[in-house]
Amino acid sequence: MLATLDAFKRALLIPAAIVDQDEELSAVLSVASTRIEQEIGCELGYSQRVETLDGSGTKYQRLRSFPVHSVSGVKVGGADAEGFEVAASAGMLYRSGGWASGDRNVVVTLTAGYLLPGATPPDGVDPAPAPLPTPIERAAIVLARMIYAGEWGKDSERLGNSYSVTYSKGRPGGLPPVVEALLSPYTRRDRV
Repeated sequence: MLATLDAFKRALLIPAAIVDQDEELSAVLSVASTRIEQEIGCELGYSQRVETLDGSGTKYQRLRSFPVHSVSGVKVGGADAEGFEVAASAGMLYRSGGWASGDRNVVVTLTAGYLLPGATPPDGVDPAPAPLPTPIERAAIVLARMIYAGEWGKDSERLGNSYSVTYSKGRPGGLPPVVEALLSPYTRRDRV
């Protein structure tokens, strides 16, 4: 998950010793974390993965995952690719001869992602993966709080003469503006 249960409970002002809601809180935090990874366009936890991509037809091949820790293999059209450089923080590969364009013709085996809150750095990895950026962790907590409180999608609520609620008219499935603002530096809209 993109935040720890303890951090979420602190945000809700629930003492750590109270554990009767932990299962529900963990489920809500998991939902928020999954939705944020969908918005960003990749799994954020540090792991090895294989990406099958459409060849870009340019010198740059954008990867879905970032930050890239290492690339252990690249195949283009089934053949091993050579002569590429990794732009780790951008999540891209550069190759002076270019990448052949095509449908699902580039297969990259890589290790990428951040060290998630509460996770232990993997043994033997030097340098250790970067920790998850604080704005992403905060976005997960804010979204989880809104889900838990039933506030996701609410613009306003009035209790005056009669109860009324106004809901956001944003894009369907869109995230609350505060969450989008926290995630905007990490969201690449052109991801596949």
